[in-house]
Amino acid sequence: MKYKLKNKYVVGVLLAVLVLTVNQLFIQFWLNKKHESIKIIKLSVQQIVLSQQLNLGFIKLLNEELAHKQLEKTYKDWETIHFSLLNGNKSLGIHAIENEQARLVLLGLSQKIGLINQLLKTKLKIDLKSLRAISQNQEDFLNQMNQVVKTLENELEKEQQFVIIIEILLAILSIFIIAAKVIYVYQPIEKELLKTIDELESSESKLLAILDSSTDTNIFISPDLKIVNFNKSAEEDIAAFHKKKLKVGDDFKPFILPSTQEYFYISFNDALNGKITIKETALALNDQMVWFKFRFFPVYDTHSKIIGVTFNATNIDEMKKAEIKSEEQVSILKKIAWEQSHLVRSPLANILGFSKILLDKDYQITEEERNAFIEQLGAEANRLDVIIKDIVREAYYVYKK
Repeated sequence: MKYKLKNKYVVGVLLAVLVLTVNQLFIQFWLNKKHESIKIIKLSVQQIVLSQQLNLGFIKLLNEELAHKQLEKTYKDWETIHFSLLNGNKSLGIHAIENEQARLVLLGLSQKIGLINQLLKTKLKIDLKSLRAISQNQEDFLNQMNQVVKTLENELEKEQQFVIIIEILLAILSIFIIAAKVIYVYQPIEKELLKTIDELESSESKLLAILDSSTDTNIFISPDLKIVNFNKSAEEDIAAFHKKKLKVGDDFKPFILPSTQEYFYISFNDALNGKITIKETALALNDQMVWFKFRFFPVYDTHSKIIGVTFNATNIDEMKKAEIKSEEQVSILKKIAWEQSHLVRSPLANILGFSKILLDKDYQITEEERNAFIEQLGAEANRLDVIIKDIVREAYYVYKK
């Protein structure tokens, strides 16, 4: 069930992210396109202004109030903008106009651009007749450019209407996705959470029962050393050691044995810093030393924040004493083995040496020497027998200890 909910949640989130991403990409795309369209319209309007300036420039040229080079500069700007609108211009940050109607008009206006270019190249002297022709050319250019601007503005308005419609549709889609997430994801998650809470409460009850059945002492202590919770074994051990009763909310400091205070506070602070500490120590109980293993565990909340320390104590007296006894036995046996091995080596070496001489046919010895060697062999064998008996006796003593 939880995997299905997880998958639904992931799908819901991905759909929401997808819609938001598409929405943002769509908006950015049309904003850039709108920005470029406005640039094109501004350049088209600038074309109209330059056309009027050229017309005025030719009048001033006729009256010799304007230099030919100044007029050429105005024409150059006029021509650059015209072909930028037709073919695009990276430096101006625009693409070629895509509207077919506007492009056809601009292509037709190229002839009027060429007419002015021819006049400026030939540098003919301007008279009233040619000026009237130029004025008519520029007036036609102005009227057609107004038509281009109007066409571009209408196209921009249609694009804006299209963007608004798409935005509305995306908003409606987002609402449907949110509603679907609530119905198919969040409501099932809520039911699953309620079920999980019930299971946790049941598990908590079982856990408390398990802790109470444990022979280990478990006490949950807050950072300010207040008792938060404890199990039945803790209650019994505290009563045995301190003749006092544990209560939730009481200060734990009176229950800390003087002999363990230094270690307790160091380990407690280490646990508050996220460190687990374990130590074995012997405590005086009923006039005898009893071994315990102490553990300090940090306790975390659901946000991984440390909210206290669990103090755990386990009676390991039998195991520890058996371990100590075993270590002592091993130590004694090692000592016996080391000492006796040196004692055994000497008579054994002598026996081997005498045996080799007696068995070696190439070695010439007298009867008297042979008897002496045999006598020595018997003495070394008796000596070895005594050593082996001592080893067996000491080993049996260690075993029975």
